[in-house]
Formats: sequence, structure tokens, C-alpha cells
Amino acid sequence: MGIILWHTYYLAMDQLAKHISKVFARGAGKNVILFRHAESLGNYSGTIIGWTDCKLTINGRKQAHSLYPSLRDYIPKFNGIYSSDLIRAFDTANISLGFNHTNEIKHDKRLRELHFGDEEGRHYDSLPETEKEIINAFTYAPKNGETWPNVRTRCLEFFQTLRSPGNYLVYTHGGLICTLTHSLGLKDCISHCSAVGLELDDKSEPKEILFYWVYPEAVSYTHLTLPTIYSV
Repeated sequence: MGIILWHTYYLAMDQLAKHISKVFARGAGKNVILFRHAESLGNYSGTIIGWTDCKLTINGRKQAHSLYPSLRDYIPKFNGIYSSDLIRAFDTANISLGFNHTNEIKHDKRLRELHFGDEEGRHYDSLPETEKEIINAFTYAPKNGETWPNVRTRCLEFFQTLRSPGNYLVYTHGGLICTLTHSLGLKDCISHCSAVGLELDDKSEPKEILFYWVYPEAVSYTHLTLPTIYSV
């Protein structure tokens, strides 16, 4: 079983490295690779934590660390590395980059998750399906919060600050990524530590999904001992 799990893990991580390599091979243009943060304490507890700051779980830290081998060779080649200013995103960035590039990670509040307003802290997992559908709808407007179009707008404003053609690495949140990919056909929120590559057009708006990589959830780090190179 351990061999099968490691084979699954290795293939997935190798595929991520190949996706990143192909993005760099494209040449001219502006591309962004967006990672959703690793599992946080709020995710683990099943609560709504848009702007609520919370740390990663132990499993989340292992998830982030496992990305490093796929990213290692490309870190110096990115035009810029950015992260939401919320700790779950920044820690994912810092850990996945091997702790060697902390000063190169630029925080930007525009990369935050949706502000859920009065809904922050509610136990999402226990809500009836009808309420979950309302929250996930593009028309959702929580009291004292913001809407999904608001999230997309502020992210596009951030993209416009990336003035030079090239490739950018961004650590952010599932809801924000979904606002960018929804119109391009990827309508579901991606899982923790998964990634999407986007080509931006001349107005710095998403033009095409270059790749969609799913973190290998089949590999249970609770029951799988990582070799020394991947240990946290």
C-alpha cells in the first residue's frame, strides 16, 4: 500500500513540475500560477473563515512542504512571488519555497478570500444544503461583507500591477481562484494546495486556463511517513 501511495504522490508532483515547465516555455505573455493555501485550522473545523486569520494544521504544513521539490528549480525564474496577507496563505508560500525566500514574498490584501461579514465563524459543515448553495452562488452578498464580483474585481486590480510580461507565482484562496476560473469553465473551488495556471490578456484579465493541477489527496500524510527530504 505504501508503494502505491508513493507512486501516486511521485506522479502527481512530477506532473506539477511539468506543468510549471510548460508555462515557462511559452515565451512572451503574462502568466500567473495560483496555489490555494494548504489546510488551515478553520478548514479542519469546518467553519467560515474568509478574513479570519488562522494557522495551518500540521497536515497543512506537510502539504505545503511537499510542493517544494516541484517548485525548487523555478523559484528564481518567477518575475514575482505574491501572497494574500492572511497567515494561512503566507505560511503556505513560505513553507513551499523552503523557507529561503521569505523576504521575496510580497503580501497583498487584494489576494484575500471573500469577506463573509456577519457570517464569519459560522460552522459551514453543519449548514443545510440550501444555505450552502446561497453562499456558493455568484450572487451571494453577506451582511457587512463583500460579494464574489467584489473579490474578482480587486484581484484583477492586483493583476494590473504586474506590468512586465513573464510568469508570476501567487498564493491565495479557493473562492478567489474560483472567481477567476468560473467563466473559463472551471466552476468548482479547487482543493487545498492545488494549482491553476492562467494566461492573462492585454488588460490583465484571465484569458485561458493553462493547466489545472489537483493536489494528490489520495496520499494520506496522517498514515504515510515522508522520507527525510520531505519531512517537516
